[in-house]
Amino acid sequence: MNTKELIQLLRTSNEFAEVNNRREEIAALLPQVVSMFDYDQNNSYHPYDLWEHCVRTALEIPKDTADDMLFLAALLHDIGKPESRCAGRKEGDTESHYYGHPDVSKRIVEEQVIPLLNLTPEDAERLVYYVQFHDDHVGFKPHHLRKHYDRVPLPVFQNLMLLQMADAITHTWEKPLIQERYVT
Repeated sequence: MNTKELIQLLRTSNEFAEVNNRREEIAALLPQVVSMFDYDQNNSYHPYDLWEHCVRTALEIPKDTADDMLFLAALLHDIGKPESRCAGRKEGDTESHYYGHPDVSKRIVEEQVIPLLNLTPEDAERLVYYVQFHDDHVGFKPHHLRKHYDRVPLPVFQNLMLLQMADAITHTWEKPLIQERYVT
């Protein structure tokens, strides 16, 4: 499998099993994803293991989205979670938390993944942007928007919103935090 084939798989698949059946081929291209396989997130917001969550996020990206990097970002957005796992902050909190995981994911993508993919500098820049800000709370206040508008063109920012929605869809929707961020 090469980068084009991986993107095509993510772009055309409709079911988790279609991608999961080829996970060993994907791991041959990107060995870093192995840490995601069967990784229990131990968090009630995440009903799936890390690999399934990321694949399902990629499958939620609209198929007609023009930017291939969005599909790769969906697959890789949480790759830093195993490195950033920590116990709950409050006594009795048994769930795992992943504070700072977007920065760890960004570092892994920049340092380990991009060198394997033969991407253009522009594609690599967008991939890193999507991964870095996939979990960024973006409200309608000018300072939230300016942070992104000063960095990327509007279509790239709009794609980030697609990634955030796809990520949210694969969470447990009964949780009010997720609903507050995306349903208004």
